[in-house]
Amino acid sequence: MSWNNNKNIKCRWCGKFLKDKGWKWECPDETCGYVILDTSVYKTKLCPKCKIKKVVSEFSKCATRKDNLQFYCKQCTAIKEGK
Repeated sequence: MSWNNNKNIKCRWCGKFLKDKGWKWECPDETCGYVILDTSVYKTKLCPKCKIKKVVSEFSKCATRKDNLQFYCKQCTAIKEGK
């Protein structure tokens, strides 16, 4: 899939069609907040829990891991901890 060729990308969480913002695709539902970033612009990591590639700023720091980032993203960690 080429980054700019697919115009019908659906949100994984709410099912609405994402809006093209140039360097990212964004869910129009503000309460959802789902975003897909162009990986050629930002350093990303795949969260194994939600299966979404996210910007590394979406992961907390962890000095014991090789990449210095937590295993799960902040959102999945909050859900796991019941917050």
